[in-house]
Amino acid sequence: MKKLALSAALALASLGAQANTCSSIGCTSVIETLYTSENGNIYVGFPADEKLAKCTPQSGVYFTLRPDAKNKNQMYSTLIYALAANKKVQARVHENSQGCTIAWVSVDTRW
Repeated sequence: MKKLALSAALALASLGAQANTCSSIGCTSVIETLYTSENGNIYVGFPADEKLAKCTPQSGVYFTLRPDAKNKNQMYSTLIYALAANKKVQARVHENSQGCTIAWVSVDTRW
């Protein structure tokens, strides 16, 4: 019985470690949606709740990578990689920004 309880606890812990999450500063999640618009903005959607971030998501559900962002091409490359490889990406937003503008992104094998 103890082995069963331990196995169940470990299984639940691993599910929590794999969860897609958002917090006041951004999201750590796989990417659900990635699209570009003619105005140059790149919109990123996650299966987690972007509204938990301390900003106003574009259309209520997207973070925004603006065309004037420093290192925009490198951040966009990281986002494309994460989407194609189905890897989690950490997207940090500028707090209190309209559209939840992305400050930086990161991919880490520990997530």
